[in-house]
Amino acid sequence: MKDEKVTLRNVALASHAGAGKTSLSEAILYLTGVTDRVGKVEESNTLSDYDPEEIRRRTSINLSLLPFSLNGIKVNLLDLPGFDDFVGEIKSGLKVSDGLLLLLSGISGVEVGTEKIWGYAQDYELPLFFFINKMEREGSTYFKNLEQLRNLFGSSIVPLVVPIGEGNSFTGVIDLLTWETFDIPKGKEEKASLTTESVKKEYGRWREMLVERLAELDDELLTKYLEGEELEISELNAALEKGVRERRVFPVLAGSAFNLSGIKRLLYYIKNFPESNQKQMAIIDSKTGEKNTLISSPEKLFSAFVFKTIADPYVGQLNFLKIHTGRLTPDTVVLNSNKGKEEKISQLYRMRGKNQFIVEEAIAGDIVIVAKLQDTTTNDTLCDKGSPVLYEPISYPPPMVTVAIRPKSKGDEDKLSGALQRVLISDPTLKVSRDSNTNQVLIIGMGDIHVETVVEKLQSKFGAKVILEEPKIPYQETVKIKVESEYKHKKQTGGRGQYGHVFIRIEPLARGGGFIFDEELFGGSVPKNYVPSVEKGVKEALLEGVLAGFPIVDIKVVLYDGSYHEVDSSDISFKIAGQMALKRGMQRAKPVILEPVMKLIVTVPDKFMGDVISDLNTRRARILGFGEEKNFKRIESFSPMSEILHYGAALRSVTQGRGSYVQEFSHYEEVPALVQEKIIAEHGKKIEEEES
Repeated sequence: MKDEKVTLRNVALASHAGAGKTSLSEAILYLTGVTDRVGKVEESNTLSDYDPEEIRRRTSINLSLLPFSLNGIKVNLLDLPGFDDFVGEIKSGLKVSDGLLLLLSGISGVEVGTEKIWGYAQDYELPLFFFINKMEREGSTYFKNLEQLRNLFGSSIVPLVVPIGEGNSFTGVIDLLTWETFDIPKGKEEKASLTTESVKKEYGRWREMLVERLAELDDELLTKYLEGEELEISELNAALEKGVRERRVFPVLAGSAFNLSGIKRLLYYIKNFPESNQKQMAIIDSKTGEKNTLISSPEKLFSAFVFKTIADPYVGQLNFLKIHTGRLTPDTVVLNSNKGKEEKISQLYRMRGKNQFIVEEAIAGDIVIVAKLQDTTTNDTLCDKGSPVLYEPISYPPPMVTVAIRPKSKGDEDKLSGALQRVLISDPTLKVSRDSNTNQVLIIGMGDIHVETVVEKLQSKFGAKVILEEPKIPYQETVKIKVESEYKHKKQTGGRGQYGHVFIRIEPLARGGGFIFDEELFGGSVPKNYVPSVEKGVKEALLEGVLAGFPIVDIKVVLYDGSYHEVDSSDISFKIAGQMALKRGMQRAKPVILEPVMKLIVTVPDKFMGDVISDLNTRRARILGFGEEKNFKRIESFSPMSEILHYGAALRSVTQGRGSYVQEFSHYEEVPALVQEKIIAEHGKKIEEEES
């Protein structure tokens, strides 16, 4: 059946991990008639958490779509992960949402995830409601959390639905706008009654806070309010709707997903979010790079944004589209404007959790899934061939945690490359690279949990078993002084012997100078045809330094003298002579170890500045300067790679999860003497272990 004109809402549901978000989504699906029972995380039977890794960890990892109908409104609920490790899924969902339900645990209150999601919502200019959950739990508080929200995010945060009692004394909720009281439901039935005068008096100051804020949104209402006139509920309701949509008021509701209390009030107020087919989205001029906006409309030519891609060995590749303009039907050929390639839309689906439903048409504002596209992935735009458009992509923070992996067996090696490619298609926040210096395959993720789930996916879904390793630091060796070195390779056997004799000069080069080979031979001391062999021997010796076996860099080697034998000299003889001459000379040229130094930029709240700087000082960091970024402070430094290999975990600990950082390679520096001794000792120990 085709979609007729329908009111659409795309609503994101997000929280810090453990606030009860999945339980709330299950309660919503039950109360709206989608399911006939409330799934439970501990029983592994929820609609949204269906991935085996989600079930094992009992937490959301992937964005999950949970559509339902509500009084003539079609709502696409986007259940987002709670851990910031999966920020890619979080930002993808927020990108295509019209509003946000930001859930708090009544016990834990505002946590680091709450603050980060609030920040993302500001970036996307999303209207939002707060919902304080778990009001039935001992230690749960509403008004303390309300005060915390207002202190952190401002006076636009106002109470709308408040609890009657807290913890064991929790018996229901009060709607401050309508002065209705709702008892804890029995099944789906929720008893409503007018709030008594004594209760109104008890909660009066909280309603006054709400009314005052709503009155400030309209000049006529404000005049009536200041003159002491009673404001009609219809006037307040209209002001609330306007305030929510314009992001001038952020209501706080309360309830319990466990006993379904307050959920219907939450659903009632979802109508205040903007309609999906009225939303604006940013577009980019492909020629000038300038940004503009395009208003959603089903009457315009088709265009859609791909906000999520799944590349799965069982279900194949699925692309999640938010249709912004026009309509889409099966058997349509569209343009991928990012890749400049046409794609054939074979079939349209909707998903509820992992369940797929075929649809015949989708209109502007809706979300659908398309299978079997050849060149389309996350952040691509699909559009009508006659009217190309390019939507602004999702911006992801850089990954922070690096691990090395290697295949467990030869069979796993064959599977790994393809598996990594498909995981990368599904996860734009993940980076994979091969370090040419250490020859390790590196996985760089948003956090430890993110990396763990990637490794688990490689093994469980793609059959590529891997072993995790510590990333090796690509140290190098060089020299500090100029020396001369001689080596004579002479070997006599029963037949033809070996003879090669060279004199070389080893000179240090400026950092980053690489390697230079030259010759200053006179009088035929070494025939010209043997010079390439000497160079080849020197180059082979560069692969393994004399201190700890690291590559040798930033030196110049000059072949300036030598001798040869008419019969016994050969290419191999001069190659060995060049190799040994370099090793012998390196010993006397004051060899040192060089370490990679990173440009590290740390962004933290002001109150953590001192602790972060102190921690950086223990890591041999050299502070370069400070700056500001939105409401955060920025610390720039040069930091040795070896000291910040696990910096992500340390920074989270120091800043209670509120700090972030980016790093990039800057240059090589000589390591301090004590550090060099430690590196050499570790290398020697490793050699002993290998020999034993």
